[in-house]
Amino acid sequence: RSVEDVEDMCMELDGAAAPLASLGAPSGLFIAAMCNQSEERDITLNLRSMTRRWPFLGYRLPRGRRLFLEGDVGDFVGALLEGGEVTVTGNAGNYAGIGMKDGRLHIGYSSGKHTGEGMRGGVLEIKGRIAELGKVKDGAIYEGEQQVFPTRVAPSAAKAASSKRKTR
Repeated sequence: RSVEDVEDMCMELDGAAAPLASLGAPSGLFIAAMCNQSEERDITLNLRSMTRRWPFLGYRLPRGRRLFLEGDVGDFVGALLEGGEVTVTGNAGNYAGIGMKDGRLHIGYSSGKHTGEGMRGGVLEIKGRIAELGKVKDGAIYEGEQQVFPTRVAPSAAKAASSKRKTR
């Protein structure tokens, strides 16, 4: 499968009539499977001209593969990521990075609710705002330049807390 095959599938699904359009999640999973099995290690999909925002893009993307998604994406982007790298130039829907095991997920703008839900590893970077963090188990999540999971105490605040304990 080539990148052109994946692009053709995206165009076909985007222009599909109601019966195929209602496939929502399965169509996103088909696209993800094609990306995971592609001959190319790096895949770029321009989603800006598409009317649909498919869920599950980047699903289970394996180590050694990179997926560049230009534009906005639907829910569950980077779900169960297995070491690959997914970059979204726009916004992501809800459940971005759900169940990530390893790898990197970069969101250029903002993400929806339950971001990082069930994450077990990897790095999730949201350059804009996170609507709501999910129940994260492990890994690292950044909102802008600030690490929001696991939360880190600034060195000066940690030092101040330590000196307060000593003076008591």
